[in-house]
Amino acid sequence: MKPRASVTKVSGVDVHWVEQGSGPAVVLIHGLLDWHRAWDPIVPRLVARGFRVLALDLPGHGLSGRTDVPYTLEWNARLVGSWLDVANVDHANFVGHSYGGGVAQMLILTHAARMDRLALVAPGGFGREVTMAVRLAALPFLVERLGQPWLTVITRATGPLGGRLTMDAEERRWVAQRPGTARALHRTVRDVIGMSGQVRHFMDRALEAPHVPPVAVYWGDRDRVIPFSQAKHLPTYLQGARIFRFAGAGHYPHHDHPEAVTTDLVAFFRDDRAEPVSVRRPLSAAPPT
Repeated sequence: MKPRASVTKVSGVDVHWVEQGSGPAVVLIHGLLDWHRAWDPIVPRLVARGFRVLALDLPGHGLSGRTDVPYTLEWNARLVGSWLDVANVDHANFVGHSYGGGVAQMLILTHAARMDRLALVAPGGFGREVTMAVRLAALPFLVERLGQPWLTVITRATGPLGGRLTMDAEERRWVAQRPGTARALHRTVRDVIGMSGQVRHFMDRALEAPHVPPVAVYWGDRDRVIPFSQAKHLPTYLQGARIFRFAGAGHYPHHDHPEAVTTDLVAFFRDDRAEPVSVRRPLSAAPPT
């Protein structure tokens, strides 16, 4: 079965996504400088196990539009929430990778009732530490004003850093050249990351959520982008969250261990005993590293 591709305007931006399979819905949200194909290693496995899988390109990424908009975390989350109606997704299991994990966390504030389960893969938002390559993208004017001609180089350099498979490397460099990509990237990064590291965290607003769905976290213990050490603080924030550690995996455990990640995801999605997690406010305003 081939994926069905669609493009529609949401909040003034053309949003591209692919959809495949039938059954309970799974929404996949990628990270920075990535697109829907980041999920290629696990999409056919989820489809084969009886799920309807939808993977979108966030605005400023992939084949989606690059309109002059804020690109903040809340803005992206609101857009994804509006896109759910366009894509006819009443409720779903959500999977967010890296920055996409941050977007998925923010969706809890407005769309918790539509989230059956939340799976976070090497997520942002649980500590300060993040690789210097990403921090540099937050420097004023560096990327937004000067970065567009260099995006193919940046994409090539950051792929190996995250342990990203090269199956779609040339296509990723091609879409990175689309006008407006640098502006979108800079505005996206500067909202959540500074030179000191990550500055925006879901837990800053978690108590505003009506409830938090069952949460599972998947992390490679050799992640060079967002370190696995941040996972040890999760019980401080989200009591009852499940943590899956993948030995030897980098920032893309779903690339390094696609079958294992898929198996764990499916078990989590189908676990009728999974319960919403309890939110605990961290002791300090800034989560530890």
